[in-house]
Amino acid sequence: MNLRETVNVLRANNLVAEIDEPLSAHYEIPWLVSRLSEKSIKALLFSRIEGKEFPLVTNVYYGKSHVVFREDVDGLREKFRRLVSLLSGVPLDSASKLSKLASLALLSDVFPKVQESTKGFLQYTAFDINLLELPALRHHTLEEYPVIKNPVIILQDPRTKVSEVFSQPVQVVDEKALLVHVPRRTRAYSLIEEAARHGGSLSVAVAIGSPPHLQLAASINWVPWIDKYLLAGALAGTPLNLVRLENGIYAPAEAEIILAGELVPGDVRPEGKMLFEDMRLYGGSPMPVIRVKALLAKPSAFFYTSITSPVRSDIAELKRIEEKLVLELVQLHIPGVTWIKFLGIDAYRTLLVALEEPRQTSAFEIGSLLLSLNIAPYIDTVIVLKEGREIQGLEDDNLVKYLITSLRHDKILALSTPSPDDTLRSERNTRVIVDATNLDFKDYVKDYIEGIEEPEKLRELYEKISRELRDA
Repeated sequence: MNLRETVNVLRANNLVAEIDEPLSAHYEIPWLVSRLSEKSIKALLFSRIEGKEFPLVTNVYYGKSHVVFREDVDGLREKFRRLVSLLSGVPLDSASKLSKLASLALLSDVFPKVQESTKGFLQYTAFDINLLELPALRHHTLEEYPVIKNPVIILQDPRTKVSEVFSQPVQVVDEKALLVHVPRRTRAYSLIEEAARHGGSLSVAVAIGSPPHLQLAASINWVPWIDKYLLAGALAGTPLNLVRLENGIYAPAEAEIILAGELVPGDVRPEGKMLFEDMRLYGGSPMPVIRVKALLAKPSAFFYTSITSPVRSDIAELKRIEEKLVLELVQLHIPGVTWIKFLGIDAYRTLLVALEEPRQTSAFEIGSLLLSLNIAPYIDTVIVLKEGREIQGLEDDNLVKYLITSLRHDKILALSTPSPDDTLRSERNTRVIVDATNLDFKDYVKDYIEGIEEPEKLRELYEKISRELRDA
């Protein structure tokens, strides 16, 4: 399904709320979405946005991924397991080789299909484009630029034809330029560095409102040997349709809007302050500029973006699915791992993992593995817990209370200092593995956190203890 079909399915299931009142994309819509999502999981479609050209849809995935993906997470996990199994290693004996080849032949059913024509899109040249008319969101008065969350970004080196598909926030700087957030420890950053060494530029496409399975695949950074378009097709069970743009890039043909342009290595600006999931503002690092030269849009296109929220957003929902897929990969190396969770309220810098039979060496082993896999670009804390249904059942706020106790009372196994550019601009400049496997679940509510119920205060306390942990 593409995004438009997805919205129609949600509408048929009474899972879309359509809002026809004129609202501003700056502050009003993000505030309203965050409040409504506390009471309802419905997708929200805003048809009249002040000074903007396209209607906006958000919260498409939040709370209803089983409807969007037409199956539960276990079904996606099984398809992911099958793909990883097919692409991991070639057996040595002849019989197994033949079996593997037969299985690989099945991948032809999900290889992307390419159409050379951009038929079906309305096309606008650089002269006609005004990116400020896109309903990108400002969540906070101190955010410097409107932000598009959850775009699918495609970079390609025209010289080598090497490309990378990923998802990171994009800031709308002016009528013709975007600023893309590219963390250092990513393939996208390496591709930009490689182009800089040869003095060339990169072709770029920013796809807004991509098909759901590609949206999920683009957010996964930890299987670099699997093509994202192939991964999306494998998860969907059907090939992804691609279209070849004038700049040579193959972009999703079913995206609602595509911004095509050029990225010149060295053409950077300080990133504007931007709200992250820990509800703090970060910015100031030099980030690459995309010069947009063409805009393609489906007739009556939707503009899709996620809001910024640690729990109730599309990004948070996709992270919950990604946790299950990460678990599948990690269990290939360490079968005793039973549960993995990204901590949204810490801007996905903390990763939690539960071991069935914890030992100190196992805690160190799993922590080192997760840091080396580069599961998320800014992970700086891995907390290893003892497996237990009570932990997995905790709501996020109570889980944070449990973690605060873990950080106060348990054992640091490793410390390492990353490059300053590998971190968000905060005081936490050390990576740690914490062995919390000896913590008894019933001890998690301590006097110093009892009575603290406000998420903001819990975030502040977790951040404070995380810094103290590194200074100890």
